[in-house]
Amino acid sequence: MDGDVHVTPRYLAGSPGYGDAGFAPVAHWPHHHLDEGPHQLVVTSPDHRIRIGWAGDDYDLWTISAAPDAVSGPQWTAIVNQNTPPELVAALTAALAQDWADGQDRFLAAPSAYWREGVSPLVAAGWERTGAEVGTVELAAPDRNAGVYINRSRRDLEDGTQLWAGPPGWGTRAEITFSPRTPSHLIAATAAAFTDPTPAARWRQSLHPKLAALAQLTPVVPPRPPVPTPPRPPPPPRSPPARPDRQHSALEHRHHPLRCPARAPRGPTLTDQRGSPVPLFTEQLFADHLTLPYPEAAVVGDAYYAAPVPDLPLRLRIDFAPTIRAGRYDGLRLQVAHLEQGRIDTAVLSFADYGAFEARDRRLDRKPGQDGYGTITDWNHRERPPWAGIGVTRLRAAIDQYVRLWIPGAPPVRTGPPPLTAPVPQARTAPARTR
Repeated sequence: MDGDVHVTPRYLAGSPGYGDAGFAPVAHWPHHHLDEGPHQLVVTSPDHRIRIGWAGDDYDLWTISAAPDAVSGPQWTAIVNQNTPPELVAALTAALAQDWADGQDRFLAAPSAYWREGVSPLVAAGWERTGAEVGTVELAAPDRNAGVYINRSRRDLEDGTQLWAGPPGWGTRAEITFSPRTPSHLIAATAAAFTDPTPAARWRQSLHPKLAALAQLTPVVPPRPPVPTPPRPPPPPRSPPARPDRQHSALEHRHHPLRCPARAPRGPTLTDQRGSPVPLFTEQLFADHLTLPYPEAAVVGDAYYAAPVPDLPLRLRIDFAPTIRAGRYDGLRLQVAHLEQGRIDTAVLSFADYGAFEARDRRLDRKPGQDGYGTITDWNHRERPPWAGIGVTRLRAAIDQYVRLWIPGAPPVRTGPPPLTAPVPQARTAPARTR
């Protein structure tokens, strides 16, 4: 359960910052990771007639469309903004996956002439008509925190049907907008998700205050710990065995398997449910790019641990510095800890300050203060790391300065540019290496 509160109704849960729930129904479809263009990820049906684009850091977060063939323009389009809970998007992608599997091309069917066909779940749930302009229909949820707008005849508008939730505002209003030729049953499937009583799990601190004030928040109750197995009664006493001679006793001590345990492997790379490395590719970043010289080091999960001077009781930890936006990182966080006294210092090396993504942001024409500048995200599973193209020269120099200040005697880090440009690493399944 990814969250500490349940949000009811689910349409007020906002976006958690990643789209896993929306992609789950089509996880088996081809995934295309793009370096250029508005979308970071495009998932398509196997015949490429249905396309689901994920922008990652744009206001219009999802673009979903269907076409008669792989090279035609879309017959209809659905645009989903960045505040929309992915649980609502999942209802639409699940309906598309079912339509494609059925092989009847229902996802290209003409919409019904009757507006109620597309919003029948809302009417059945008690949503009421409100005042609307001529040629339009509007319904509102009983709590007035969600609604639907239907354009029946105004040809000057590109919007056909728009489902919305939350108060007006850039960070609060969720919107799913369907073009006029969208099949009615797909709109109805999406609308049904608005009436689903199942709550959405969220982290309380990531919820927008306005949404938290309107929704009902229930703490997520952690599962109960398993009942411990009662201890077995001790075995009956036995007579002591005959005392072996000294030579036999020494031999037994040296070769008894319980007294010579094998050393456990250090620093495994954490994996997701599909057995793939986690999206940040931390082990590859440190092994192939930062290449720190510390003799005892390992990557565990998304963090790098090292003992730059093994004889000293000081340890180094480096991970990605999170921002207030879930799944977005703007630097490397360095921590020094004493084995007995605990953490003694923390510093953050900002990607923007050290030019880590200068080339990427220049290519994408991102300026300081704009969304995505000097940051990376792990909002979807990738075959390429989100930090691909990182410049590490200045980061490496800063790490060297920090470590040698706090851990005297640490080996110096090579601060010049690497002799060869390392290729962009692909997913690995081997355990983390120690360098």
